[in-house]
Amino acid sequence: MLNNVVLKYSRDNEDLILNLSSGTPQMKSALFTINRLNDINVRAYQVITPSHSSNEGIGHDNNLDINYLISTNLDNRKDFEKRILEDKAEKFQKTLIKRTMKDLLTNFDYESLYNLSMKHRVLSKSKMKKVISLLQDLTEAVKYQKLLKVVNQTDYCEKEKKLINSYLIILLQANRELVSEVLIRSKNIGEYACELYLEKNYPDLIFWKENRPYLNSENYPNIEDKLLNNEDIHYRKEQYLNIHLYIKILEELNENEELIESLNKLSGYNQQRNKVAHGLSEIPASQVNVRKIVNLCYQIVDGCVDLKEDWSKFYDQFNNEISTMLDE
Repeated sequence: MLNNVVLKYSRDNEDLILNLSSGTPQMKSALFTINRLNDINVRAYQVITPSHSSNEGIGHDNNLDINYLISTNLDNRKDFEKRILEDKAEKFQKTLIKRTMKDLLTNFDYESLYNLSMKHRVLSKSKMKKVISLLQDLTEAVKYQKLLKVVNQTDYCEKEKKLINSYLIILLQANRELVSEVLIRSKNIGEYACELYLEKNYPDLIFWKENRPYLNSENYPNIEDKLLNNEDIHYRKEQYLNIHLYIKILEELNENEELIESLNKLSGYNQQRNKVAHGLSEIPASQVNVRKIVNLCYQIVDGCVDLKEDWSKFYDQFNNEISTMLDE
């Protein structure tokens, strides 16, 4: 009802003056809500008492002569004290901004949250600085494939850090339900993980030429023969390696069965991935489960790296840290 009354008398290019002197906290909150949600030009003022506190206990002057009251009125002097204060509803505005921040946090929209944090200070200077730093780090990691500080500060080797970092980026895309991004990145993670695993356990198996990996047939002639005789993969001499060939190599080496199983399941999405990456095709929702894909990616990372932390919970912990600060 209050909303309808205000809208009835509001006009474009007009300022409404709201006197809060006698308003209850509930009335003030309701009017500020109407103002913020409807973007009405409302300027709110409050007249504080001469004692700058409550009027409770102060007697009325109804029994005194009106002329005497006028002559002794402190507000009727040239050097009167200005007791009109404009209430800009800063606390209310901060509450709305914090609510918006939490919505962005829930939707994993860290870039928008970062931009909003740069414009509005809703926490103490030190906490705001920390929030902005965390969000900037994450935003730049997604944009430029930079290592997150929390990853870079670990004791893993550089290639292990890159693999963990890539997993965190694909996990974020999965949280935001960006199916095409998850499909395209998943194969990259699978191949990089295979290269890392083989280089750690068989350092002379892969050689690189023009930034592409090849099987070192001189050191592993038996592996090459197995690949050449496998009609399902159509391997050719001097063919650069891909996820399907890596899986066959790992099988021939009798390596980690759980890792091979996860890689096989991940490669099962390769057809859909190629349609997206090369054919710009629509993705049938029934054929792709991003949560399954990202879980497979984590199993593969875990099979190649001796993980000391549960990185699958990274964004839950990240969001909880920022949300806790916003609640303070």
